Amino acid sequence: MFTGMLRTSGRGRDAGGWVIAALALCLLPVQAQWSTQTLTLSQGWNPVHLTVLPTPSDCDSLFGSNPRIISVRRWAPPPIEAVQYDETTGAIIPNSGSWLTWFPSNSTNRALLNLVDVAGAAAYLIEVSAGSPITLNVQGRPLALTYEWQPGSHHFLGLPVYSSTVSFSTFFAAAGNRILVDYRDGGEIYTVAASGAHQRIFTPTTSTLSPGVAYWVKAQQYSTYGGPIEVKLESPTGWMDFGRRLVPQYIDIRNVTGTTRGVRLALLPSGAPPAGTPPLAGAVPLKYAIVSGTSEAQGRVWQTMPASFTTQLTAGASVRLALLPDAVALAVGNTNSAFQSILEVTDDFGIAGVVRQRFGVRAMARLGSAQESRGLWVGEVNITDVGRLRMPGVFGIAQTPRPVGRPFTFRLLAHVDSNGVARLLQRVFVGTRADPVNGGIVTDLFSTEAPLSSYRSQYPDAKVFRLSSANFPFMSPTVLSNGAFGVANQAVKGAVLLTHSDSVNPFLHAFAPLHDNKERRAEDDVPYTDDVEVFSVRRDIEMVFQGPDAVNPEPRWGETVIGGVYRESVYGLGGPLNETNRIITAEGRFVLQRASGVPLLQ
Repeated sequence: MFTGMLRTSGRGRDAGGWVIAALALCLLPVQAQWSTQTLTLSQGWNPVHLTVLPTPSDCDSLFGSNPRIISVRRWAPPPIEAVQYDETTGAIIPNSGSWLTWFPSNSTNRALLNLVDVAGAAAYLIEVSAGSPITLNVQGRPLALTYEWQPGSHHFLGLPVYSSTVSFSTFFAAAGNRILVDYRDGGEIYTVAASGAHQRIFTPTTSTLSPGVAYWVKAQQYSTYGGPIEVKLESPTGWMDFGRRLVPQYIDIRNVTGTTRGVRLALLPSGAPPAGTPPLAGAVPLKYAIVSGTSEAQGRVWQTMPASFTTQLTAGASVRLALLPDAVALAVGNTNSAFQSILEVTDDFGIAGVVRQRFGVRAMARLGSAQESRGLWVGEVNITDVGRLRMPGVFGIAQTPRPVGRPFTFRLLAHVDSNGVARLLQRVFVGTRADPVNGGIVTDLFSTEAPLSSYRSQYPDAKVFRLSSANFPFMSPTVLSNGAFGVANQAVKGAVLLTHSDSVNPFLHAFAPLHDNKERRAEDDVPYTDDVEVFSVRRDIEMVFQGPDAVNPEPRWGETVIGGVYRESVYGLGGPLNETNRIITAEGRFVLQRASGVPLLQ
């Protein structure tokens, strides 16, 4: 019955289904994101496993140009939730799947078409008319393969084998009783012949798997087995797309065997992108960090991903890697292009390798300008060096900043608008409210408290909190000019003026007659118009942006984290304000993190 049910004709109706279940789901790309899978198709039925997501993916574009291709079929098993058991015996009750089929536009069976698009990491039966073998080149994005085996069901799928030298017994050795391959133990494995008939494999120890070929395999128990090493991505798409916002993506690799096994990750180049997709800017400048309890407690250590990364996993052990592109290296100025690569995972370094998984990796290029730094930035300055007070008539004393006994820190706030204009802030009010149209949360930024009353009236459920820096006086946002904010090797400058009448001026005392900057007269106290008793103070600030820390570089430096050298010169300490009188210089380092990407500061 098994063989007869699957001997189908591409020109007739689909044959009835039988007990078949979950097909291999998704496979992550490993090359710069694009790869070409070459299919050699012979006369009759060809069981094919696509390891790439084709671009374009519609069947007419992919198969319609070759008149030798009569039909293409994909098995659609019932969902695993549909598995039923006999309440008395506990046996599994078979569920029938169905075939999705594509026919060319000139076929008399075109009206029966129900397969429109080709999915990646999936198995197909391709029927070819009489003649010599034909070649079909399928360009697409490699995807990572994951599996979900239904108990007691047959699965039509391909397997992530390293090469055609791997036998069925070797590949499924660690599956145990969940998936049996020896017919004497109840195992069932079949190939599909050119006639469409299924040929059972009775010698799994010597019969080998071929990459890109699909087989029928029966599972005895539920399992997610995918070979002696298990590769899982958190991305549901089967590949890693970092886009323009850099958020860590993770890959888990586990050794499911009972012995130590080597694992290798290789970063491979991408093929040329197909038309209509972002052009290739280069290989993805990946960084990685090994995720563990220690790293999460003490901080992740990011390292540049080498061309080949290897590690040893003991029996049952696993490794979790966080991956991120280097934001600084992505700044090439052309935001329409993309850095693309393929990441390949193999076991035992290919010497006795069984598994080969590949999936694509992409990160969009960045402009590398202040416009990409728009939003609210919050961080700290750590002052480590302070110079001596410069005074007229004092010579021979070094005035350049020197290390202090104990560094001191203060908060730093800055905002960059949509035009790339940066402003130093003393305070900012952050409002969050629900978005009734698109869902999610809307963030609003305010530089003063004035509009908050009407804001709360308009959005009663909004939450508002304030961020401020006690190191700066109450002031309006101060423009930082001279360079591009957030761009390495650029500097921005700004000045903060503390007038003699400012309430937070340290020289002003409201009740001390010699420090209120007022002239004593019989009829009244008259304020002086210039610095007489109280001196104005000006703080000239310079922020020089640098690249990431050389010891432990943060990959998102320039995207969500920026920093560099902070310098400040304070004028007017103890005398009228001018360029030479009583100056103190200080410097240290600053680090800012992007708290919000909202470019509008109200």
